[in-house]
Amino acid sequence: MDINLVERAAKEIIDAFDRIIPTLYEAEDRERGYVETQDRQGNAKQFPLVAVSIGISSNRLVSFTHYGEVTEVASEMKGQAKTYARKLL
Repeated sequence: MDINLVERAAKEIIDAFDRIIPTLYEAEDRERGYVETQDRQGNAKQFPLVAVSIGISSNRLVSFTHYGEVTEVASEMKGQAKTYARKLL
């Protein structure tokens, strides 16, 4: 599959997510960057606004011999995507 197509699709998903999600929060929560509510134990807590991160892994440059290798790379990409997303905030 064309990696450029995959990257464009991921960007479109993130852009759509970023347009839709803010509409689900009150203006006050969006301004704060978190919601204040109770956790399962009834304690007051602050929860960050929901976010999405997409990490892309490919076998274009690396040959995988076991599915565990694919999941390891995908996990690394997810971690990098989350780090990148935090830098944008």
